[in-house]
Amino acid sequence: MSGETSTNSGTVIANSSSHQPFHGGGFYDAFLVKLYDNCLNQTITVNSGSICAGQSFTMVPTGASNYTYSSGSAIVTPSVNTSYSVIGTSTSGCAASNTAISTVTVNAKPILTINSGSICSGKSFTLMPSGASTYTYSSGTNVVSPLINTSYSVTGTSTSGCVGSNTAVSTITVNAIPTLSVNSGGICAGQSFTMVPSGAATYTYSSGSNVVTPSSSSSYSVYGKALNGCQAINPAISSVTVNALPNINIAGNNEICLGETTKIKATGASSYTWNTGATTASISVQPTSTVIYTVTGMDQTNCTKSQTIEVTVSPCTTLDESIEKQVIRFYPNPNLGKFVLELPDYHQSTITIYNYLGQLIYEEAAEEQMQIDLSTYANGMYTLLINKSNKELKTIKIIKQ
Repeated sequence: MSGETSTNSGTVIANSSSHQPFHGGGFYDAFLVKLYDNCLNQTITVNSGSICAGQSFTMVPTGASNYTYSSGSAIVTPSVNTSYSVIGTSTSGCAASNTAISTVTVNAKPILTINSGSICSGKSFTLMPSGASTYTYSSGTNVVSPLINTSYSVTGTSTSGCVGSNTAVSTITVNAIPTLSVNSGGICAGQSFTMVPSGAATYTYSSGSNVVTPSSSSSYSVYGKALNGCQAINPAISSVTVNALPNINIAGNNEICLGETTKIKATGASSYTWNTGATTASISVQPTSTVIYTVTGMDQTNCTKSQTIEVTVSPCTTLDESIEKQVIRFYPNPNLGKFVLELPDYHQSTITIYNYLGQLIYEEAAEEQMQIDLSTYANGMYTLLINKSNKELKTIKIIKQ
């Protein structure tokens, strides 16, 4: 019959032109009308959402009893943003009046990168990952202080909540700090000392240079840096002892007659070397003309100092030549103001001393051995005269220093 529709509950007579059911009257007609209206009013909805790449999304539609998915299943795993259609039917077989659309947004998983590097032992390193929004460190924090070469792993999560597709690894190389050493030693006053450090590649000196010339005993700090750039924690200390030079004095007669022999003695050192080649503390000389004798003395610290004495030779042809030829000893000269004068023939002799202005500052009767003290007078040149019977026999130049 034209206009009939078959359902699970029977036959509904409908007017094909007006889409209104044909009422046959009674309870059965009312049921058919209600069933027709429910099919027309059936509407379905479905959820949308987002996932991280590689994850699955479950569509959960409502409004019908049975659903058909354009994806073939309610569970989908799209690789890009995708929309899926869902249609539904009721238990009576009526199709829903609409098609529901589920839109699934696919968020990319972050790709992590992180820095690696090197530190000096005892220093810290800051891990600086990128690619995500928040990070989790295997070390518990992004600031690490490893004692040996160490690797740290870092995972990250994006703002959309996606966990990174990889674990970033930071490798930290720990470079050793150099341990320094440097030589110490002793020098003689006026000499230089060379510091020779070891343990590093480059060095810096508190003195500005590794060659020093201290005037007194001193200590110097040496800082070092290895090729890897690590600076030594503590400086090496070089101690330089400055030993004073020996105080060399020469005693002896510095004026003799031609043909006489005089003895010159040096004091103040442990060993001596004369310009004559002698290596004894005292030497006996018989110059035929004025000669300067030089002695170099060395003490127990191997420091040396030189001193000279000039021995003047006179012909001694005066009336008192027999007296003049007597050995007169005068030492030390130069001196600090105190010296000894020995006169073998002192009888009826007088000793006078004049300053550089010609002023008489000392006069005494001669003795066989005299200890004269001019320490209260100024440093400089003085003239000592030996007179006998009011006649000048000998002149000696005194150097007070």
